[in-house]
Amino acid sequence: MRMIIYSAGLFGNTGLCTWMVNFLANMHKDYQITVLCQNMTEDFKNVLSKYADCVIYDKQGYYDCDILLHNYQDNALKPNIHARQTFILLHCDYAKMSHSGAFDGHMRYIAVSEKAAENMRKVYKIDCTAIEPFLVEHKPNKVLRLVSATRLTKEKGFNRMQRLCEILRANNIRFQWLVFSEYSKQIADFPEFINMGKQSNDVVMDYMADADYVVQLSDHEGWGYSVHEALSMGTPCLVTDIPVFRDAIVNGYNGYRLPLDMNNIPIGEIICNIPKGFNNNTAQDVVKDKWKNILEGGYGNA
Repeated sequence: MRMIIYSAGLFGNTGLCTWMVNFLANMHKDYQITVLCQNMTEDFKNVLSKYADCVIYDKQGYYDCDILLHNYQDNALKPNIHARQTFILLHCDYAKMSHSGAFDGHMRYIAVSEKAAENMRKVYKIDCTAIEPFLVEHKPNKVLRLVSATRLTKEKGFNRMQRLCEILRANNIRFQWLVFSEYSKQIADFPEFINMGKQSNDVVMDYMADADYVVQLSDHEGWGYSVHEALSMGTPCLVTDIPVFRDAIVNGYNGYRLPLDMNNIPIGEIICNIPKGFNNNTAQDVVKDKWKNILEGGYGNA
């Protein structure tokens, strides 16, 4: 059977568009479906084209089908669309809205929820059936959450941060990278970077504690505060393979050391084996004792 689904506009990120994609994914094998639309983004057309013919409506054209599903727009049915059966789709609870449109009691209406259908029957006295939208099974991909608290300079490894972005993209890995630093125009070229500006240490540490990795890809470091703070909270780190990090980071245990040239990055292992449950919390009384030994003359014990 031939079906036409008509809507004035389809622009991607709307409830109607989600309904459309899921409906087509479930019904395209049972019906020969055409999506007829006055305006449609090219990206969304490409999505729908996997399941249906996508046609821009022409008021001079002639369209014939067995079933017409017409998205409700003041019942403005197009006179050049001819169908054996017509259903009006209601994607809102119009009875609860400030709505001035008319509803034809001779038409058949389908609402997206029983409550919306019930309200339409009560308020407008029309025949309205509820059919909940399809939900397409989706196995979500991991979105990698990265945090850096560093200056965006060459010596602090901003070029390597950009390179890591490119590697993640090339491997189709979705990620979000919060950067606590001064603003850099170069960030604009990498939409995955979210510049958080300069924040208090408490705020930064809250985000580091919730990250999959804290990233520090410097040329050199004296100690690497953000790395050790992250490790103390159980957050693994991605660092460069420089001397100061070789004792702190054990590959696969509490993070990964990446080569300075950013070649041969074990991206699969980094994504699939995010270290958990390690203990890197240096006892603060040990640090205190070292200070006291130095300050009180115990130089040989430091």
